[in-house]
Amino acid sequence: SLSANLGITNSDGVSAATPGGSVTYTITASNAGPSNAPASKVADTFPAALTCSWTCAGSGSGTCTASGSGNINDTVDLPNGGSVAYTASCTIAAGATGSLVDTATVSVAAGVVDPVPGNNSAIDTDTLNVQADIALTLSDSRSFAQVGDTLDYVIEVTNPSGPSVAVANVSDALPAALDGGSWTCTPTPDPGTICHGGSGNTLSDTATIPAGGKASYLYSATLQSDDAPGLVVNTASASLASGSDPTPADNSASDTDIVVIFRDGFNGGASLLANVNAAGGSYVTGQMQVDAGLLAHLGIVPVDIASGRSPDGKRLFVLQIARFGSDVALRTLATDARGMNRTSEWQSVDLAHHVLEFAWQSAKDGQRDGYIAAAAGGPPVLIDARATSDRLTRLLITVDHDVPWLLLIDH
Repeated sequence: SLSANLGITNSDGVSAATPGGSVTYTITASNAGPSNAPASKVADTFPAALTCSWTCAGSGSGTCTASGSGNINDTVDLPNGGSVAYTASCTIAAGATGSLVDTATVSVAAGVVDPVPGNNSAIDTDTLNVQADIALTLSDSRSFAQVGDTLDYVIEVTNPSGPSVAVANVSDALPAALDGGSWTCTPTPDPGTICHGGSGNTLSDTATIPAGGKASYLYSATLQSDDAPGLVVNTASASLASGSDPTPADNSASDTDIVVIFRDGFNGGASLLANVNAAGGSYVTGQMQVDAGLLAHLGIVPVDIASGRSPDGKRLFVLQIARFGSDVALRTLATDARGMNRTSEWQSVDLAHHVLEFAWQSAKDGQRDGYIAAAAGGPPVLIDARATSDRLTRLLITVDHDVPWLLLIDH
């Protein structure tokens, strides 16, 4: 019978690789004789994390398929002293983890005996090391704050160039002057980026961010009256759960606000005044039309669209909207007797018809039966169990670029 000692080698020349990068394997099958080995088989089922294309060239009268893509499963002729060499160029999935273990084999056809079968397979192993240049920015888009204010920090964690998918630990421990923290997160792209909302005075999340992706957090908290310092400094940071970041200096950021008692122009820009309760009743409702043009430009940063005032000018509540991905959300900030904001949760609203409704109930005889509620196409956003007896008489409607956010239709 025919006897042919076939052998194979397999190497990409490295011991470590980067998810999102590439490797190139050189796979050589040869025949040390003494007989020819026609119709031999060369095979390589590449790891699932790889996408490969390959070329092949023969030497010493060896023949093989010139090129292909995907796994190698090729019938070759290997005469005594002949060989075939494959060059496989492979990209690594950006989210791959662990290691790459690639095995190439060569086998004789029926009727041929291989006296040394131990050299008929070859394994190449690479450790996968994540590499991603994540970056973090932080801002609340203000320089001054008053006790009782809700501060809205926008924290953006990006993975601009990868090449790997970044699994990032994101953290923001609020300074002692802030309390009542809660956050939402908007992933870009979605699906692709994964991040989570939560509550508490320390934001802690693990975000998965592909190359070119972004996790956008809105972290809201109230500035407390007790021992509020002259400055409120908030710092957020992000770090890779594993792997290397070539520029870690951009993985943290800080935002500083000066705490003031009064500042000219502090309460914002232009607004329209609408009288809603000339009779002074304790229960007031209203229906408002939301400007479609302004709504189209809404982003993650909350916008004050209206605030309610008592007869003496005291602020009773603020209506805010924001856009998280494709969802428009609404919340209310109700001011308590100490001047502190009491903040509702964000709730998705349907503003397809650009109509928003509100209701204010003053508390009676010291009872906790007052509330503020706002709704659009679904359940109301409600803050209840309030002992505030102030009556709502006026609405201040925010004007943006000479356009009011709301038009009072009925009250």
